[in-house]
Amino acid sequence: MKINVHIERLVLEGIEVRHPQVLRQALGKELTRQLRQQGLSAGLGAGTTLFVAGGAIQLNQHPPAAGLGRQVAGAVYRGIRSRR
Repeated sequence: MKINVHIERLVLEGIEVRHPQVLRQALGKELTRQLRQQGLSAGLGAGTTLFVAGGAIQLNQHPPAAGLGRQVAGAVYRGIRSRR
């Protein structure tokens, strides 16, 4: 199965991201890993378009971009999986 994910807009309120490219790479890598390992909900199929509110994540004062990307990917994945 081929899955294409396009994140049009990512809003991280109140967080300064010093290395956005590192965040994007970590987010993509982690989201890909979770989708490969755990898949999609049965209700999601070809041509499905979603708005996903990822929810809250826990942060330190100045989170490293890679760790933040992995946390955001987990929140996005949980949002995707909760869709039925």
